[in-house]
Amino acid sequence: MISACTGVTAPTPTCLYPTNQVVQNVPNYGTYKTVEFAINKRQSHNYSLSAGVGYTWQHDFPRGYPNTPNAPGDYDFTSYSFKASGSYSAPWGISVNPVFRFQAGANYARQLTPSAPTSCACTYSAANGGPASGPNASSLTNNVTYVTPYNGYRQDNITVVDVRVEKT
Repeated sequence: MISACTGVTAPTPTCLYPTNQVVQNVPNYGTYKTVEFAINKRQSHNYSLSAGVGYTWQHDFPRGYPNTPNAPGDYDFTSYSFKASGSYSAPWGISVNPVFRFQAGANYARQLTPSAPTSCACTYSAANGGPASGPNASSLTNNVTYVTPYNGYRQDNITVVDVRVEKT
């Protein structure tokens, strides 16, 4: 028994029971389609090669499913990569192993963060409204709005070249 509550409890400032909880599965229906190609040349004539390329189309909610109809919705964005490696057995027991990797940068959008006056206890109607997680948590009070489409910009691409030479 909680002090100041009667046998029949009702929501009051001192007694907030019973608590109603609603659990709901969101229709977060993302789709992902990938095309990949790979080729290999087995070791013969002192060398071998391997290469692969992949391209992915994503149709998803990058900030989680929106809790408000004004929030950013689902977006189309892409990723692609290429990797090649080889091995060459040179004379005198020397082995040369090059690797090349390319990966496209991640998509992102320009964002705007409008602010309401401090005297207003407002909820921003175009909030990102998804599950609250991460440093830029998406919630009904997060007032970040996309100014461009989510796939409007792309981070820098990554290219790595590595050559290893060793004496066996």
